[in-house]
Parts: sequence; C-alpha cells; structure tokens
Amino acid sequence: MRFEDLPRLNELRARSADLRNSYFTPSLDAVLLTNAPAQKFFQNHEQNLSALTPETWAQFLEKAVDDRVCVRTVPVRANQRLFDFLNEAKAYIYLQRMGCKDITFVAKSPKKTPDLRATHESQCVVCEVKTLNRSHKESNALSVLIRSVEWERGLRTRGVSVPQLKDMSPAPELGATFFTKLTDRLKDAKAQMDSFCADAHAQKIAYLVFDVDSAEVAAVYEKQIRDYLADHPIPGIACVLDMNGHYA
Repeated sequence: MRFEDLPRLNELRARSADLRNSYFTPSLDAVLLTNAPAQKFFQNHEQNLSALTPETWAQFLEKAVDDRVCVRTVPVRANQRLFDFLNEAKAYIYLQRMGCKDITFVAKSPKKTPDLRATHESQCVVCEVKTLNRSHKESNALSVLIRSVEWERGLRTRGVSVPQLKDMSPAPELGATFFTKLTDRLKDAKAQMDSFCADAHAQKIAYLVFDVDSAEVAAVYEKQIRDYLADHPIPGIACVLDMNGHYA
C-alpha cells in the first residue's frame, strides 16, 4: 500500500510536505508498504475522511494546515495532535448518523470554540472531540500483560505445557489519575462549547475517543469509563464514548 492509494490522506500529506518535522516522512512511506497494522490504521482513517463532503473536506484540510497538526512536537506522543485531529472526522460521522444537518468544522479562533457545529431538528448542536490516553504507567503495565499472554499462547501453540496465567484481568484498572484527567477534559469541553453557544436549548456533545489495542481491552476499559461517567456526570453535556476499534 502507498499513500497514493489513500487519496484524502495523501492530499493532507501533500499539504504538509513543506512543514518542518512533518509527521509524513519518507520512512513512514516505507512502513506503509509492508506493515499490516499501519495499513489498517490509515485505511480506517481514510474511510472516515471519505465520508466528508467536498465542502467539509476543504474545511477540514484548511483547519489542519492552519493548526499545523501534522507537525511532530515533543518526543512523547509526538504525533498525538494529528491523531486527535483525525478523530474529528469520526465525530462528523456520528453527527451525520444522528441526523444532523449543516455539519461544519469550526475554524480556529482566539476564543474557545468546539470542533464541530450542526443543526438537529432546528436546534443548534455543538461537539467537542477529546482523545483519551492511558498514562505511561498504565500503558507499560498493559504492554507487559500483552507480552506475557502472547508468550503463553505461543508456547501452547507449539505444544509446550505451561501453567495458566492467573490473577490477570484482560487489562489493568484505569487509575485515579486517568479519571481526574477525564473529568478535567470534560469540564474543558463544556467550557469550549458554552463559550461558543450560550443557547440553553443547544445540544452539547463531548465525543470521547479512546485508543485501544484489542477487543478484550476495549470491553474492560469501556465498562470502567461508562461506570465512571454514570457516577460523575457533567451537567449540560452528553458524552459519547468511541473505543476506536482499529483492532477490528
């Protein structure tokens, strides 16, 4: 696979070609040729982007260039801004399926703004997209767990008898730090939407995207997050949880 096979991502790549520290490097081209998970990842995003109308795609592309989302930043999660931005297309699709009309990406502004706006049954709808990530400690713990499970499965496949791994859930618990961060991000999303639209009857949606590694992990984390949101609601906004199934 080449980026030429992904027309909208390829256009985004072309528009960022002159940026210093662009995410789209020649080495990424080489990865895309042979790496199946990378191919699946970009195919999923291309499919999302293809749902945008020509007009909204132009808005999306212009916003990407203005916000310089393709520029790699700090070494840790250096590409996160780009991935966060690509997730806005997922929220666009959600609003489409909800039956919204006049869906647009909100342009960059000095004041706080949501990511998208639309109308639904004559009501204003605003939507802010937030990408959630595990802490490094939680990510490392999950990586160790996955490697242990894969090691056990590999031995069993080769007919080697090994003790069953015990006392290990499919994914470690999301800790207090994660949920504190989640609450802060929801309050920030509400502030952005309230600042943009003071209409008391407007629908305000926080679209939460959580990157996961497998269906098993998604199921465990989804329950933890939904339970937390049920016990700690943020008045005035609706939360939509997307477990970002790139594992599918």
